[in-house]
Order: sequence, then C-alpha cells, then structure tokens
Amino acid sequence: MNAMTALKIATQTHHSLLEANPHLHRLMSDRLTRTDYVWLLSRMYGFYVPLEARLSQFEPLWQQCGLDFNRRRKVPLLEQDLLASGLTAAALEQLPHCPSIPLVQSFAQAVGVLYVLEGATLGGQMISRHLALQLGLRLEREATFFSSYRSETGSMWRQLSVQINSYAETAFSHTDMATMILSAQATFQTLDDWLGHNDLN
Repeated sequence: MNAMTALKIATQTHHSLLEANPHLHRLMSDRLTRTDYVWLLSRMYGFYVPLEARLSQFEPLWQQCGLDFNRRRKVPLLEQDLLASGLTAAALEQLPHCPSIPLVQSFAQAVGVLYVLEGATLGGQMISRHLALQLGLRLEREATFFSSYRSETGSMWRQLSVQINSYAETAFSHTDMATMILSAQATFQTLDDWLGHNDLN
C-alpha cells in the first residue's frame, strides 16, 4: 500500500469529524454571513501561520521530494482575504495563533501535516463557489484561500501524490510511515479542536 492510500484510510474518521465541525459546516449553509466567514478565516490564519513556519524548516527535503513548498503556502492567501475583508495589517498581527499545533520534528511528520493541508484544497473548490454565490465574494481577491489553485487543483493534488508516494517508497521505514499517519491524524484533530464546537444559531 502506498503512502497516500495509507493516509487516506487511516484518517477517514478524523476527516469526517472535521467536516462535521459546525463552523466548517456553516460555510456551505445559506445562513452563512460575512462575519462567520471572517471569523473562520481568522482561525485558519492562526492555525496555518505557526504550522507553515514549522513545515518550511524542511525546505531541503521538500526539494529532494520534488515538491515546491512555497507554491503550496496558504498564509499569503489568508492574509490577502482578511485584508480584503476589512482587517488591517495591525489587526492581523494581533490574531491569536493555535497554541497546540502538531509536532513537526521529522520529515515524516511534516508529510503527514501537508497531506491534511493540501487535501483541504479539494473541498475548497466547492466552498469557494458557494462563497461567491452566498456572499458575492470575488474568488481572485476575497476568497483566494478556499479557491487556492483554481483550475490546477486536481493536477496539484495528483502531483503531490506522485511525489509523496515516490519519496516514501524509497526513504520511509515502517516507523516513518506510522509517524506520518499519526501526524496527519493529529492535524485533523487539532484543527477541529481549534475551531471549536460551540453551537451556531
């Protein structure tokens, strides 16, 4: 079984739980407001900033894997969307960061985290279309995080799959594979906890 298939199978439950998070579920509701949207962007920003900083420490290994990590950064997109939504640069600096992001002390852990972050781009395409219809957002300016790769989304995911599978097959031990899976599971769980489960009316 290749690495991407192992990740998909091992994280199915965690993925489903995150999708059921009331704040993410609200994104596809006809009751979604701009306030809801900006709040969620702010929480995503607080999650991605410290996590991408940790992932960037593995730049040489991303390159060895054949992966352009800078092309896959989402923090610049979140910043653009938040600024376009009315936040100031000073307000961005004051947004809280998630205090308990998953450990990223090995490349196997980094791969597990990136699997989750990149997987989110697939569902983001449907969300971005709803944002355009529900809130009238311009995808190229106010919803760049969820629309991210636009027409390249499928090819970016397939490219990631090839790169991760190829690298893991030659460089990852059974322990590395287990570590990678645990890291992906922890990423789903941590984001779910960070968004919270308070009831939305």
